[in-house]
Amino acid sequence: MRLKLTSPAASAATAGSLHSASVPCLGWAASTELFSLGDDQKLLRWSSDGELMGPISTPLFPTSAQSSSAGATGAAPATSLFYTSMSWCPSARDVVALGSAEGKLILCSKYGTRIDKVVGDAHRGAIIVVAWTMDASAILTGGEDGFIKLWSKSGMLRSTLVNQNTPIFSATWSADGAQILFTANRSLTIKSIQAGSKPNTWKAHEGLILNVAWNETTGLIVSGGEDKKYKVWDAFGRLLFSSQMLEQPITSIAWAVSGDVFAIGSFNALRVCDRLGWTLAAASLEAGSIYRLAWLPDGTSLAYSSARGLVGFAHMVDRRTEWLNIDVDVLDDRVVSVKDSRTGHEEQLDFKDNVSRVAVAFDTVVMLTRSQVHVFAFGKSLHSFELASTAAMGVSAAVASSASSAGSGGGSGGGSGGGNSSGGGPGGRITALRQSRAHFAIADSALNGISVLTYSGRTMCTIKLLRTDLIHDGNLAVNDDYVAVRDPSNDANVLVFDVHTGKSVATLRHTAAVRSIDIGHAGSVRLVAIIDKAGDLLVAPVTALGFAGASSTSAPQTRTSTPAAASSAPSANTAAQTSMFVKLGGMAESARFAEDSPVLASVMDGRLVFWMHPAVALIDADLKLKTRRVRPDPVRAARIQWYAGSQCSLRNANGVNLVVAWTCAYSRALHEQALRKKWDACVTLCRTAKSTELWAVLAVAAVAANEINTAEVAYAALDMADKVQYLASIRELGSAELRTAEMLVFKRQFREAEALLLGSGNAFLAVRMWVQMHQWDRALDLASKFKDLLPMVVTARADYMASMDLQERHKRFVQLAQSLTVDYGLVREQVRVEERKVGIGAAR
Repeated sequence: MRLKLTSPAASAATAGSLHSASVPCLGWAASTELFSLGDDQKLLRWSSDGELMGPISTPLFPTSAQSSSAGATGAAPATSLFYTSMSWCPSARDVVALGSAEGKLILCSKYGTRIDKVVGDAHRGAIIVVAWTMDASAILTGGEDGFIKLWSKSGMLRSTLVNQNTPIFSATWSADGAQILFTANRSLTIKSIQAGSKPNTWKAHEGLILNVAWNETTGLIVSGGEDKKYKVWDAFGRLLFSSQMLEQPITSIAWAVSGDVFAIGSFNALRVCDRLGWTLAAASLEAGSIYRLAWLPDGTSLAYSSARGLVGFAHMVDRRTEWLNIDVDVLDDRVVSVKDSRTGHEEQLDFKDNVSRVAVAFDTVVMLTRSQVHVFAFGKSLHSFELASTAAMGVSAAVASSASSAGSGGGSGGGSGGGNSSGGGPGGRITALRQSRAHFAIADSALNGISVLTYSGRTMCTIKLLRTDLIHDGNLAVNDDYVAVRDPSNDANVLVFDVHTGKSVATLRHTAAVRSIDIGHAGSVRLVAIIDKAGDLLVAPVTALGFAGASSTSAPQTRTSTPAAASSAPSANTAAQTSMFVKLGGMAESARFAEDSPVLASVMDGRLVFWMHPAVALIDADLKLKTRRVRPDPVRAARIQWYAGSQCSLRNANGVNLVVAWTCAYSRALHEQALRKKWDACVTLCRTAKSTELWAVLAVAAVAANEINTAEVAYAALDMADKVQYLASIRELGSAELRTAEMLVFKRQFREAEALLLGSGNAFLAVRMWVQMHQWDRALDLASKFKDLLPMVVTARADYMASMDLQERHKRFVQLAQSLTVDYGLVREQVRVEERKVGIGAAR
């Protein structure tokens, strides 16, 4: 990989329009609109392709006419204003907060053409940093006076968070807006905005820290300063990487939204590093110190501004993407090479516009340019089609009048019919691109939505979301039936949509922020896997596991996931619980489903771990460790790139791609036979392989499909006699509804079992189920609807308390004992009669 630098050259068309002094303020107002604010009293607008769109007429700077008028009236003439920091509002695309060298906080709208509020005494001395929260609910300012202040979005002071003796050179928010990270001379501090909390402070550098950045996706921190080093930290202040001493101090740092890379700026130097600090590309330039860096949301290029008034763009070229036997190289902005290493066949593709994004999976290469999608597969011709219209972007129109009023310089960015060129294509628009076998999904920040398209160009659906610019490859996943995405408005939720209709299928809720998402491509049970900010790997079903293995092609059930715990018997307050997700393991760094089987690969605690049937956590947690395969070789801080066939590709902390072959022998064949319900073939395969892991996978698959006979054989091979006995008793039941309900109980899906029993008119068995699990409150709630069953619950409770030699203290049962007369012997006999009717022995 290398950086291709571009910057506008001075010409007759741009004469007087470029910056002539240092540019301390730079930022993206929208996915394709860059604004720069310089000490030469100019506000300029740029396209994502690096084209100058023209200056903006703004009241931020006093004009010469205003100065003359002030002098004529006897007032002090207006002086030049210098702005030191700029932050665009994440939700309102035309609102910006500015900090000045005089300590003023200015809120502007309409892309800087209208001043809404000026706080004249926000700080004593210059405001060095201004930052919005991710949800645009508050503004942080830090200055030379050592104060960090918290402001409302309307500019009202809420609180003073920090008061220290040294200037605040850099500060930023955590992803959830609950904490701030700031510099304190040679130390870094993480502090909660809640009063009374203890800050976490650690010495980070040997010199003054000038910059710090905190990624909202990974939680990683990068710092740099006058000791000429940059360092990577986790959210607890533990050092992950320390660079060698560079030639010059670090003057700017910025993360890409995805958290995969970050950029470092210093004097006449720019470099891009992976998330753990290793340099991917570096470039030298004649620009002086790099003051500001701003990534495009798609993470393929960034803008920079410098002390010499230069605003430029750095594009990452010579990027390589690999998948099985296909290698894709972006040789230049408009040239892509695709090679099949198995056959030696190679194609070089030339495009009219810059290639902004490339992805390859399922034998198909997808490439995005300014306004088109190009799909290539060996043996087929290149297929190209237009992206959706970008008329909704509206940024150019919003500032057109301001640009035109700026005089002759305002027309410099347009060209002949090209004034709206930035509104075209995905240079920065497309923040995520994920593929499935039949189609692919793109997150379009300009249209605020996710589009699902077939490889032939037909739009399957469009899903409208807020803050699509926060979506990236790590928190978007798609298969042939569903799209799963982290909720941009609540990072603890996962939204699931039907790709055929675009309608919501489920909202899966978790208690912690979700860091990454993937969704299964194969199998009868489609799962969503997440890694949360604590590093836990969890899975949840897209739809209810239900009444035995409904195919993924069945009509999706529109639902919001009820917070039930799948790994234990639910308590009486099930509705107050918080998640359908069930934990597979901890210390996870990356996870990816196989493209052709339900196997889930993960990097956990420095090891590559394969979950050969991840639904085990939802079906029989006792088999969880038996279906896990751990590779012995350490893979420190690795990311899984893809998992297809029997090969899994990882990128380790050193930037090296590793391919692990023959990951799970026989597992693909076993899953295929189970999906076709060829259970005899599955048993034969397991007996041939003589593998405990395969027997465990077969047990999970058979239980998921309610195949009792095969499940008995598998559990017997695993020497789990108790489960064999229980399954045998289920098999003896005469009613299909009862067998299904008992299998749901076996899978710990108690609410589903209750619903099935009540629906088939077996209220007695539903109450009996809760009684046997000692879930007394739920048993009473259900029996209250069927008054003749109350004596059964009271009798069972009395027998339980007597066996435990305890006195009754439960208020509900104490009240029932006083108001209800029960003949315990008669009730026990009635229970035995009812059990005999349905073929259940009292011993069960």
